[in-house]
Amino acid sequence: MTTTAADKAALLATSVLVPLVGYLTLTPGDELPVAAPGNDKINHALAWAAMSFPLAAARPQAIRWILPVAVAYGIAVEILQPLAGRSQQASDVVADTFGALAGCGLGWLLHRVLIARR
Repeated sequence: MTTTAADKAALLATSVLVPLVGYLTLTPGDELPVAAPGNDKINHALAWAAMSFPLAAARPQAIRWILPVAVAYGIAVEILQPLAGRSQQASDVVADTFGALAGCGLGWLLHRVLIARR
């Protein structure tokens, strides 16, 4: 399988987003440089969609591992949050899962509509 520019860009984006989301979700809220606007569950869904989207768009066949890894990351974050002085909420995992599904779905759709038609 050939590595394309899209693959490299997707890997770079994901490599930046995953630790950034980890930092934002595991840092106590009062220590964050900027308070996250909006609803916490929407923020979780958007973060997991953003992490899942790039690789799903570049390599939609990888969704079969992107999705479970994203959900596992959400579960791990929730397990670790109390150690960082944040609350642990199962509803965050639901939002993370919804976001990962949305990111994978949008990535798949983008690939199918734009990238695969070239």
